[in-house]
Amino acid sequence: MREYIRKYPFIQKYGLYILFIAGGALLGFAYWRFIGCRTGSCPITASWHTSVLFGSMAGFLAVPTRRKPENTTKEKDHEK
Repeated sequence: MREYIRKYPFIQKYGLYILFIAGGALLGFAYWRFIGCRTGSCPITASWHTSVLFGSMAGFLAVPTRRKPENTTKEKDHEK
């Protein structure tokens, strides 16, 4: 599996985003299917299109961020 990921750098770079967005879309669809609004008065859950869209946006926002470690004060003084 790791060779497959190394072979395709796009998956290595954006794989976590793809996974979370697809998971959010699936959860949005499941929410519409099992809990959603039956009368059509709810703007998000009335249609499966909007429910999947909002679920995928929630999945995108749930992706953990990767920050590079900041330089400590000792390293900053040493660089000067």
